[in-house]
Amino acid sequence: MTENLLNDALKTNLPRSNSHAARKAVVSTIKKCSKCLNENEIECICKQTNILIRPAYFEETCFIFSETENRFGVSSNELLSLRDLVTEVIYPFNKEYDFYRLNYNHRFNIYPIAVVRAHKKSDVVATINFCVKYRLPIRARGGAHAYQPASLVNFGIVLDQRPRDNATIDFVRNQVTIQTGALLGPVANKLSEHNFIIPTGTCVTNGVAGLTLGGGIGFYLREYGLTMDQLVSAKIVLANGSLINTNSKSNSDLFWALKGAGGGNFGVVTDLTFNLTKIGYVTIFTLYYNFIDAKAVLKTWQSFAPNTITKLTSEFDIFNKYQPVIVTGQLLPVKNPKSDLKLLIKLIKPLLDLNLQTNLSIKTMSVKESYEYFGQGSYARPLFFYNKSDFNFDLLSDEAIDTIIYYMSLLNKSQTHHKTEIDALGGNFSSIASEATAFPSRKAIHWLQYTSLWDTSDEQDPNIEWLQSYYNAMRPYFPLNRKYVNALDYDSTRESALNSYYADNLDNLITIKQKYDPTDVFRFEQSIPVSQYPINQKN
Repeated sequence: MTENLLNDALKTNLPRSNSHAARKAVVSTIKKCSKCLNENEIECICKQTNILIRPAYFEETCFIFSETENRFGVSSNELLSLRDLVTEVIYPFNKEYDFYRLNYNHRFNIYPIAVVRAHKKSDVVATINFCVKYRLPIRARGGAHAYQPASLVNFGIVLDQRPRDNATIDFVRNQVTIQTGALLGPVANKLSEHNFIIPTGTCVTNGVAGLTLGGGIGFYLREYGLTMDQLVSAKIVLANGSLINTNSKSNSDLFWALKGAGGGNFGVVTDLTFNLTKIGYVTIFTLYYNFIDAKAVLKTWQSFAPNTITKLTSEFDIFNKYQPVIVTGQLLPVKNPKSDLKLLIKLIKPLLDLNLQTNLSIKTMSVKESYEYFGQGSYARPLFFYNKSDFNFDLLSDEAIDTIIYYMSLLNKSQTHHKTEIDALGGNFSSIASEATAFPSRKAIHWLQYTSLWDTSDEQDPNIEWLQSYYNAMRPYFPLNRKYVNALDYDSTRESALNSYYADNLDNLITIKQKYDPTDVFRFEQSIPVSQYPINQKN
């Protein structure tokens, strides 16, 4: 018996590990007999080369290609054929891959099969057609600044539009057309050379596309509304590969949806055209306070800031207890620089009457100088972050303010970038009806953003736990549960998140999704679904 057992064992060849075969059996969606070919580097190295001498640097590539084939039934030859269709594509074996597979928030470690760097609109069309043909997931990326990895996908294709970053000014119509890979800083720099603005935020590394398609909150908001409120048209590539124009007259239902729900839901937007406003100067103020005076300052600021003249927009920022509490804002031109300095002093009198400030700065600046000033804190920040947000429709109670101050007081001295930012809304932002665009929270008076940033990956757990505890403690004070889609909250179920972003506009958005993307090609964890309720999946 022993001899027979030995003879059988000698004739049998068992693999040292069954992990790869087991994984393929579990995740394969299309069973396909693949032949080992020497036609490309993937087949040659990952399947043909002696395993003892396969290069270590190619192991990641072999896994990603193998897993993509297992999941979607797409061979390496088919995947590599994409490079014949577009201007530039980066695969896992390319040296640039580790840079382009990451977004600004390094908390997310995602491995796409390819990153297409779109240099022209035909690259966008070709990539969408390719993904539809092979049923590969696709994610569009503009500025790579999303709070969550909505523009990234494992084993799918990231369509990165950052090479498409031109801004073309039409001086006759006073409009600008911006390609959707452009970042805010360079665009603001170009527009300010001619004293032009579109209402934007202040983070200079944000993508203009993502900012616009989700809303666009900033220091111009109370006079000119959200960034998207100055949008006059948008070009978009649909799932069928067609490039269409949207505006108030052409594909107007889709144009409505793009203004507030345009990020990753209906297609890939390629170009945005905005109305421009000419501004010669702005008047900036910044007030510093001691942490101990935060409650008195916040109670005063929250009342006057949403109700002052529309040309003045401001925000309240509280950091750890070792840093000053800051109130800062921007007055748009009213009469002339000298007169506006005096007017600003009158407008912020409720704060000055507290007589609590430790320092006050007021400056007349050019538009470019104001972007440089407000952008100081947005560049070279820690690369790991976790954020939450709330729209507030009523004055914060004493209990809510005490909760904010308590959680900020828990931070240690080295947690310098943690912040609670409260932006004043109201004014002309609120004069637009909630159903006029996909953005529903027009009657809010404040937007709160809770941010946690840290330096290295091993610091993640305590920083996330702090913010989660803080955010949970704030829930009783925001019964409407309205959130900003540009601050995606993947901790919420999909249904809860969609209702918090879109409220009563959600049903109409689902109808528009059914019309323009009926096969749900453009989807992510919290994308608008094709079907109606129930939406019961988390993430």
